[in-house]
Amino acid sequence: MDERRPDILTLRVRDLARALAFYQDVLGLPVKVRAGAWAELQLESVALTLLEDPSAPAPAASPSLGWEVEDLGREAERLGPRGVALDPVVDLGPAGLRRAFRDPDGHVLELVEHRIR
Repeated sequence: MDERRPDILTLRVRDLARALAFYQDVLGLPVKVRAGAWAELQLESVALTLLEDPSAPAPAASPSLGWEVEDLGREAERLGPRGVALDPVVDLGPAGLRRAFRDPDGHVLELVEHRIR
């Protein structure tokens, strides 16, 4: 096992169809496999698994799943009309800029535009 390189992230969601509508239709992530109460979306470096659990509690603020983007403003313009409410921009100093948002279950997601590459 290479413990330095995780490749699966599982999020418990209360309604799989609603979660898939968000991740697939709003964020544009392709579904790799769907079976029963779970679905797997394949990202470049990690498999995102959505596991339906109607009794899942609201998630804590951490951890978050983030994407590095080239242009934070352009991504905000793309997601805003799709109903995604983005938090205000956080300036990370020399590292870049960050904007968080939440999925329908309240999981924290973030976009990061790095200044240092």
